Amino acid sequence: AAWAQCPNGTPPPCRAQPAAQADSLLSQARAAILRAQRGDRDGAKREFQTFIDVYNTRADRLTSQEFVAVAVAVTYLGVDDPQLFKDALRAYDRAIATDPDNLDARVKLGELFLEKYNGAEAKTTLAGALARNPAYVPALVAEAKRRDFDNERGADSLLNRALALEPEHVPGRVLHARFLADIEDFAGAMREVDRALRAKPDDVDALALASALARVTGDTA
Repeated sequence: AAWAQCPNGTPPPCRAQPAAQADSLLSQARAAILRAQRGDRDGAKREFQTFIDVYNTRADRLTSQEFVAVAVAVTYLGVDDPQLFKDALRAYDRAIATDPDNLDARVKLGELFLEKYNGAEAKTTLAGALARNPAYVPALVAEAKRRDFDNERGADSLLNRALALEPEHVPGRVLHARFLADIEDFAGAMREVDRALRAKPDDVDALALASALARVTGDTA
């Protein structure tokens, strides 16, 4: 996807969108993600494709958070068209350039690098987030995941620190459950998953791990 100039000949910088419009775009992204998670891939794909038009025609007017919404949508589309991951990276870069203190953008970019098995870029990106806020829980959890991926020391201690700061952080509890499952503490892992699901009953990662743990322990029901 290509970046567009400001519309109607308006010279840059273009004005940011009103808050109501920003909320609308973010709500649209969340709704599409929910459709994807519930199995309506075709419907979700149609919703996500509208973000490409946003990406092409309104880039100079988007807020940092809206760039994140675009990046998330394009990442979902990248499952069918891997070339779109490059546009997701570009959107995250624009989000960070627009607001360097958008730690959510930095963490999501780091997680995308990790999903693409690029531990070095993930490390650099997450280090940037933690340099700005060493107590930002999503960054601590993501860095714990990254260290585990790269077989570096300190993953457990970082995760424990994150959960001490925010005990009901669902991705952190799910990651802790995975760590426990790795050492075959399946009962402990299930306790962590149950705690995550009490906080967010529809969390797809927690539900998937709960299913895997039930299977591994022979709980067919």
